[in-house]
Amino acid sequence: MTNADKFALRKFQRGYRSPSARDGCRNCVHRSAEEIHFDGSPNRWAYECNSGKFFVSFGGICNHFRASNSAQKGDSHVS
Repeated sequence: MTNADKFALRKFQRGYRSPSARDGCRNCVHRSAEEIHFDGSPNRWAYECNSGKFFVSFGGICNHFRASNSAQKGDSHVS
C-alpha cells in the first residue's frame, strides 16, 4: 500500500470531506441564483440569502440550511 493510499484510507475512515463536498450556502435552496457584484468590482462578489436577506459566501452555513434539489455546482466560483 502506497503512502497516498494510506492517507486516502485514513481520510475515508474519519469521514473527511473536502470543503467543496460539505454542505454550505453554495448548495442551499435559499441562496440567490445569481452572484451579486458590489463596489463596482468583478472580483468582489457574494450571493444573497433569500431567507435571511443578507450576503453569504459559498463556505457559509446557518441553522436554516436546506439542501437544494439541483445543487448549483456549475458555478464559476466553486472549486
